[in-house]
Amino acid sequence: MQREAKARFSAGKLVLPIVLAAAAYLALLVYGRFGDLGEAFARFRLGFLVPILALALLNYGLRFVRWQYYLRRCAATVPRWTSAAIFFSGFAMSVTPARVGELLKCFMLRDEARVPLAVSVPVVIAERVTDVVAVCVLIALGTLRYSIARGAFFVAAAIVIALVIALAWSPWIADLAERVFARRLARRAGAGEAGSAAARAEAMRRAADTLAVLLRGRALLAGVALGTLAWFAECVAMYLVLGGLGSWRLSLLAATFVYALSTLAGALSLLPGGLGATELGMTALLAAFGVGRETAVAAVVIVRLCTLWFATGLGVAVYLVHRRRLAAAKAPGPDAVSPPEVTTHGA
Repeated sequence: MQREAKARFSAGKLVLPIVLAAAAYLALLVYGRFGDLGEAFARFRLGFLVPILALALLNYGLRFVRWQYYLRRCAATVPRWTSAAIFFSGFAMSVTPARVGELLKCFMLRDEARVPLAVSVPVVIAERVTDVVAVCVLIALGTLRYSIARGAFFVAAAIVIALVIALAWSPWIADLAERVFARRLARRAGAGEAGSAAARAEAMRRAADTLAVLLRGRALLAGVALGTLAWFAECVAMYLVLGGLGSWRLSLLAATFVYALSTLAGALSLLPGGLGATELGMTALLAAFGVGRETAVAAVVIVRLCTLWFATGLGVAVYLVHRRRLAAAKAPGPDAVSPPEVTTHGA
């Protein structure tokens, strides 16, 4: 019998992302020239960190609102504080390839709120899809004035639209797959295995139905709107990072374009957290807009520390506190009394 997956975070899963990050940042340091880069970091005004981190938190807050909205649309009843703890715990896995580690949230929902995976997995997938659409919207806003990569945007937009259409038709696809799957197993398997296969097919169909609900009509518009506002907050953070370095060369529109396009490139690379692809792409775009080499590298390092790594650290902290709280709730209290011993005496 297969062992059930447990909702557990392992620090070992961060080893590869840390190695990739070290390699990417070392390349940036070499490109930015160590001496000049040190001067750029020294110019950064620390007072800018307050609004920058506040904008990052605004990003997380808006995405949590979307998470809650999706759970309600799926009729999943989860206490608000439990839902918040689970949502923010998922940030601990932000640096996994394509963020698949965020499926940790699904297992936590199953274990703590009895939400089936057929409901929670589509919620996580819908989050990622609407994030990609939202980032494409921000790229489009950037191209209103800067057409440096307008062709790349239209290609990405076409891919996103095709993906959303395909997912909207997913119940029909899942229904066909269910019939084929069940028919083939009925011929090859015994009664018990066929029943298990039918149950899996039904779960798949339910997941496809749920995903289609989240990627249609009002739910799709709400998800994209919240995602666009959330990621725009981090674009503004990028603009303020450049300002903190004394570089106001880029307009807010240009900073939005640079941040959104490099974020999309990192997501499409499927690398853990987009590490390497996002940093190098962002540096190249800033240089293309005329930002000095050392300022561009310093801006990329600071903005990634205040967004990606801040989120990862926050997620790890929330997860550990949440697990400790659950363990304390399950532990017997100090006033717990052991049941009395029962002795039997002969007649």
